[in-house]
Formats: sequence, structure tokens, C-alpha cells
Amino acid sequence: MNQLEKQKITGLVSHENQKKIAKLTNKLLDRRRKYCLTKLNKELATIEEEQIDLAEKKFNAGNSKGAIKILRSMLENNSDQAEAFCLLGLVYHVEGNLELSISSYNRAIQLIPDDYCALNMRGLVYLDHGNYQAAIMDFDKSIELGFTTPENFHYRGEAKFENEDFDGAITDFETSIVYGSDIMPRYYYLAMCYFQINKIKKGLEFVDLGLNVYPNDKELKKLKKKYK
Repeated sequence: MNQLEKQKITGLVSHENQKKIAKLTNKLLDRRRKYCLTKLNKELATIEEEQIDLAEKKFNAGNSKGAIKILRSMLENNSDQAEAFCLLGLVYHVEGNLELSISSYNRAIQLIPDDYCALNMRGLVYLDHGNYQAAIMDFDKSIELGFTTPENFHYRGEAKFENEDFDGAITDFETSIVYGSDIMPRYYYLAMCYFQINKIKKGLEFVDLGLNVYPNDKELKKLKKKYK
């Protein structure tokens, strides 16, 4: 793969993650909230949930600083709140502060080691950070723990692709499509994987599939012109 192609694909990863990250991780937070409540004292949980709800509302309204202030204040009073660390990790990720995001997810995972949602969310940060092997390890563990969503397979496929494990990436991308993935570059990635292992005909099949869904996609059109 030449450097220009790698830069183009990396750009697609970053752009697509930024569009999907808030929607995906908010779904993850909803799922893991129910999980965390079984781990917390009920009286404390009610108070904590009210504060986390307020922080989440501020974050969704675009007030990240307000959300961070609430969450950090909560954690100063009680540092054993995995859910607060998880939301803080999300806010820092969307703000582009990847180091603090990873640090926050690390604390959440220390508190609840089998929290597949936090593992998945940290994997997304590692993917954006370019630490593809760490991302794969987090996605692997979350899938082993039962978090088998199409997005999880897709993003593990992205990490494998960047790690030049094209066969592994193909398996994950195809699995994500079977599970109902609607992530836009899925056909582009599959085509590029097959081109990288010199299966040009198969790659062009996925280019055509992608153009059937996204007929105006410029990158798919460029691939078709290049490899036809």
C-alpha cells in the first residue's frame, strides 16, 4: 500500500469515527448504565444517576466543559464511579483529548474489568490514536465478553486493516455486514483489502456493491477506474 492510499484511508477512518462516535458511544452508555447499577448501592446510585444525567445533557447540548466539571467534581468525592469515568472518557474522546480519554477508560475498566462497553469505547480511542494492536485487543475482549455488534466487528476490521492483517479485516468487515452494519466505508474497506491481497475481481465486486448503495461516492469511483 503506498503512502497516499494509506493517508486517504486514515482520513476516512477519522472522518467516519467522528460522525459515528457520539451516537455509538451514547448507545453503549445506555447499555452499560443498567449493568453498572447492579454494582452500586441503590441509594448512592440515585444521586449519582442524577448527576450523570445532568453531565450527559450538557455534553449532548455541546457544553463539554460543563460536563467535565460535573464529572470531575463527582469523582473527587467518590473515585469508585465507573460510569462517571466512562462518560468522562467519551467527552474527552469527542473533544480530541485522547490521552485523558484513555486514562478515564482505564479507571472504569479497573473498577469493572469485564465491562465490555468500556473496553469497546477505549478500543475506539486507540483506533483514533493509531495504536491498532491495543485497539484489536480491546475489541477482541469485548467480543469475547458477548458484545457482538456490527460496529464492534467493523472497527476491529479497521484496526486489522491498518495493521495490514487484510484476511482478518475481511472476516470482520463481512461479519459486520451480515450483522447489519450501515457504516459508509464498509465496501471501500473490503474492496481495498481484496486489492491488497491481489484478488482484483473480488475487490471490484465490492466496489460495485458499494456504488449500488452510494452511486455518487467519489472514492469508490476512483477505485473502479484504477483497478478495472
